[in-house]
Amino acid sequence: GWFRTGDLVELDDGRLTVTGRCKEVVNRNGLKISPSEIDQALVGMPGIAEHACFGMADPSTGERLALAVQPTAGATIHLDDAVGHLVAAGVARRKLPEQLVIWSGPLPRTASGKIIRSQLVMHAPGRPTEVAPRLYDDLGGGHRS
Repeated sequence: GWFRTGDLVELDDGRLTVTGRCKEVVNRNGLKISPSEIDQALVGMPGIAEHACFGMADPSTGERLALAVQPTAGATIHLDDAVGHLVAAGVARRKLPEQLVIWSGPLPRTASGKIIRSQLVMHAPGRPTEVAPRLYDDLGGGHRS
């Protein structure tokens, strides 16, 4: 009954804590996607203060590529904006993110400044999100929430 997510975890007094990823790759239907490759292609996108891609468990594909974004003050970012930017940058359509998660503050980082992708996974639920059409029903029936 276990689902292999590719996450590293610690078990302490019955509490399971995600501490990292086995590897920095998202596996969607067998296609390996490098989050850092997509992160790099998003550098310079207007309206984004910070961003990072990460893998989310997905019942249909194993994992989906999600994008956490902290918009600049007054900016509104939508999934279509990010996808359009990536397509214009030459990113293959099969590597595009399927979910955008809005962060109201800085993304979680280590003391050395590296994004903690496992924290993005843990804290994404409940944040404003926008999903690709195939996920409408899986994530509550709405494009934006």
